[in-house]
Amino acid sequence: MTLTRATRQRRPVPRSRHLLAAGAQALITAGLLTALITHFGGGPFFDAIASVRPSALLGALALGAAGALLQGLRWQMVAAGLGDQMPRRNAVARCYEAAFLNAVLPGGLVGDAMRAVRRRVSHDATWGTSLWSVVGERLCGTVIALTAAAAGLTLVDTRLAALVGLAALVVTIIASRALRGLSARDTWGVWALSAAGWTAYLALFFLAARGVGADLPAGSLAGLGAITVGGMSIPVNLAGWGPREGAAAFAFDAYGAGGALGLASSVSYGLLALVSVLPGGALLLLGMMRGGRRREKQFGADVLPEYEAA
Repeated sequence: MTLTRATRQRRPVPRSRHLLAAGAQALITAGLLTALITHFGGGPFFDAIASVRPSALLGALALGAAGALLQGLRWQMVAAGLGDQMPRRNAVARCYEAAFLNAVLPGGLVGDAMRAVRRRVSHDATWGTSLWSVVGERLCGTVIALTAAAAGLTLVDTRLAALVGLAALVVTIIASRALRGLSARDTWGVWALSAAGWTAYLALFFLAARGVGADLPAGSLAGLGAITVGGMSIPVNLAGWGPREGAAAFAFDAYGAGGALGLASSVSYGLLALVSVLPGGALLLLGMMRGGRRREKQFGADVLPEYEAA
């Protein structure tokens, strides 16, 4: 029996391909981190761990909550422009959960893929709307991260800054397609929320860098932080680790502050970032428990009448 073209297009991607991609990401990240450890030693990692204080943990949790709120509001606005009216509370909770999954799984995109699928299945949104709303809002955040990274790179490498700026322009064009259904006011609102969300990331970097002893002028540290945060936009990573540490080591070294300090700052940032999204993991677990109880109740409601009839 022959397959039509439409049938071939609906064929799911083999699971082995996903596993191969995940394995490649893990190998690339492991290779990069191994190279950094070989060059700088384990000192920056130990310094980062030792720098984590209770006050930093509380600050990370507060910034994580702010980031989830801002991203949820952004997603709600983008989805509304595509015809999907999403409750604010639902949008924020799903973004919190996605942030946790992105922080513990390879690639940094698994959580976003899951919230798109959940939106499609549980709220009768179309696949196009659910996927494009997530992709669009994530790309808006990427535009801000790349633009800020390009600005930060002017401190160390103007040619690389121009290249990253060009990438930001390309992503802006793609992201703008998801905003076509919004009014001018709401479009500006999406970009404002994206900038505010990026500020939360930068504040977390300041918290991490100051903790490991990065006593640099605020303006310079902001530029180096922008480069570090921009490194997370590279999708080849393992739970956020890899390119971010490489970007930080390169930027700090090129600036003259020492690559080891940049690496320690980035590792500390990674630890605090993980702490900042832990409430998202709690929300995910709570949702799974509630879902299990609902299934048990439904099972009882289906089985009990049959049992009594017997």
